[in-house]
Amino acid sequence: MLKITPLILLILFSFSVKTSAQEEQDVKLQEDYTNYFSNQDKSVYLHLNKTTFLPKEELWFAAYTYQPFSNIPDLKTTNLQVALFDERNRKIISKVILANGGKGTGFLNLKKLRPGTYNLVASQDGNTSNFFQQPIRIISGKSKSTGPRNFDLQLLPEGGHLLADTENSVGFKVLDSNGEAKEIEGFLLDEAGDTLKAINSNQFGMGKFQIVPKSGKSYRVVTMIDSIQISTMLPDAKTTGINLSIERLGNDYMARLNTNKQSLDKIDDENFKMVIHNGSEIKKLAFKFEKDELRKILPLKNEILFNGINIVTVFDEDFNPLVERMIYKDIADQRVPVSANFVKSQNDSLVLNVSTTLDSLAANSLSISVLPAENKSYHPKHNLISHFELKPYVKGNIEHPEYYFASEVNLRRRLYDLDLLLLNQGWSKYEWPEIFEADKTSSSLKNGFTLQGTVNNDRTEPGDKVFLKSDEIGLFEIVDLDENKSFELSRLFILDSTNISIGVTQGKKQKIIKPKLYVKVLPPNDHFSNLRLSEEDKQAIFDNDRATYQLGDYRNFIRTGESLDTITVTASRKKEMGIENNGFGDKVEMNEETKKQYLFVTSYISMNGFKVRRDNMNGQVYIYNRRFGRLFEPVIQLDGVTLVDYSILYNLQTSDVESIYINQNGGAVMGKTSFGGIIRINTLSGQKRANNSGDYSPNTYEFLSNTGFARDKEFYTPQYRSYTDDLFNNYGVIDWKNNISLNEDGKSSFKILNTLQNKVDLFIEGMTVDGKLISEKITLELN
Repeated sequence: MLKITPLILLILFSFSVKTSAQEEQDVKLQEDYTNYFSNQDKSVYLHLNKTTFLPKEELWFAAYTYQPFSNIPDLKTTNLQVALFDERNRKIISKVILANGGKGTGFLNLKKLRPGTYNLVASQDGNTSNFFQQPIRIISGKSKSTGPRNFDLQLLPEGGHLLADTENSVGFKVLDSNGEAKEIEGFLLDEAGDTLKAINSNQFGMGKFQIVPKSGKSYRVVTMIDSIQISTMLPDAKTTGINLSIERLGNDYMARLNTNKQSLDKIDDENFKMVIHNGSEIKKLAFKFEKDELRKILPLKNEILFNGINIVTVFDEDFNPLVERMIYKDIADQRVPVSANFVKSQNDSLVLNVSTTLDSLAANSLSISVLPAENKSYHPKHNLISHFELKPYVKGNIEHPEYYFASEVNLRRRLYDLDLLLLNQGWSKYEWPEIFEADKTSSSLKNGFTLQGTVNNDRTEPGDKVFLKSDEIGLFEIVDLDENKSFELSRLFILDSTNISIGVTQGKKQKIIKPKLYVKVLPPNDHFSNLRLSEEDKQAIFDNDRATYQLGDYRNFIRTGESLDTITVTASRKKEMGIENNGFGDKVEMNEETKKQYLFVTSYISMNGFKVRRDNMNGQVYIYNRRFGRLFEPVIQLDGVTLVDYSILYNLQTSDVESIYINQNGGAVMGKTSFGGIIRINTLSGQKRANNSGDYSPNTYEFLSNTGFARDKEFYTPQYRSYTDDLFNNYGVIDWKNNISLNEDGKSSFKILNTLQNKVDLFIEGMTVDGKLISEKITLELN
């Protein structure tokens, strides 16, 4: 029988305290980790129609908002800040784009900008380190000269450091002064200059080698580039500790943790933790080195890894991070493969088809840039997949990131090259001290706009009502004045430069008083702050085209003028109608011609992009709006009353209607209720009731908003003077489609302008509502 002695009690107590402390540290790690990455799990990607522009062109883009650590679209973001900065980092254009269901579209007018290089930036909150940045260039007629290239050979021990007297893995990469890689062959030398082994890189200038560094000895790597010897010393090896090496074995990985004899006494019986995490989830593997054990091998099976990037960090028992490495699990099941084919010629257009063979495709949205084949105008830093899968974790520039997700490249080859990329990145971009000490407050994203006002009339009192009205955006809201005679409305859908009528009503008779007001709309359009713009890769992106070029009469290659922003309704004949168009919604005054063409209001709604089904058996009406590939019910208001049941529209004829406002993108108040769009119907009887209550105009304060969502418009192809000139072939644009959806059969057809090209390049980006990503470059022959 074991006799309980004071010594045993002390040991048991110490063990209990130690176990309790470790459990508390585990809980704290999980809490700190969840808190930090909950504020980081938002990213935005802009798919541009191109990145190099001729003077007088416009830039078109589709914005995708995503939660990269959770691998789902970011459906909460509505306000997307987009700005253009010049070479001195001065903001010259700023807009707020409406993101709805993870997608938004817009354009920037570059016609008044001088030739040069600019930075396009996008962010959900205008004040974050996780923002989108893409250099663009407006070309000039000057020839381009290239200076001498200086090279940098970098050596990066796997895990973060070398450990003496045990095996180490060392990554290396070679970059020139423009950030471009250089493929090399070289040698590892000891301090006496003797060759230990030959090394060589892949096409991106990256590779790795093994070494057992001796304590107190030095080593270097040498190579010859352009007849110049480049030499770099290995960092000094630590004398004690552990190191990390991870090797890919098919779909699995194997982690080797090495130590040396000098470290055995220090790590004996110490509890280590290997933490595998991806910004959303976290897993922990406990291990320890047994007596005299110099290597610990931990299998990392494919099934325990997260999709995409996995960060592997080893902590000591006090939760000090020791070594770290990033690895990758292929996201083949997170990607939608897309193909394209030419269908037929039709008048001055070509009909193309895009499709996928994927079964059970979820609702989706794509954007497609159509350019002449082998053009020189499309050089994004990332495609959509690399931006969401690599950029959130990787520091600095990634050369040719699209390569690592290119379906035409051998899978085994690109996964090996991707592993080299991650090895040479060292630790991830996230610092553990920042994670442990992060602010516990969550980031506040702005949804819609907030209108604040204060009434200065002596005759007004707290409790009086303020009404706000704008037919342009379908806004009509009533709010009470507070004790300070102030009011506030939030989550409003407001367009930039919207005119809003504001009035005050008093008493039982609701007498209207024209108020004296101080009004402002928040947030402002120039909400960017604390953005650290990167300059390191701007030159490299555009130096892909190294040859001297002569652009000829580039200034006048595009004719001035563009198509007017009008809407044409197709019926028995084309007739331009009286439509107020703002890019988001249309208010149509019903004229006699329209009433003859469409007997029922439901027929007119159907003509405007909504799916309408009339049930003749029970008089029911079903109306849906296809958004992001799915069907949503719109908000329908009849004379200001929101309809719960659409059956009242079954017999409503256009002859009884004064005007209809249709907005497929959302209503005046932001939120899920308006995701299917909004329809406001004013009947003649309802309009008479409004007129009987008095004319608002003389008694309302007219306010012009100086902020709001940017107004969008349809893409038009610039009027180039020639479609056969090299200037068009190299830098022209054929078409831009910002909102293509694959149907239930995985197909979609669209038309492009026929510019008599034999081949075109399609740059396709997109995503589905369940988080699958789409990114393809397709060269299409036009027969």
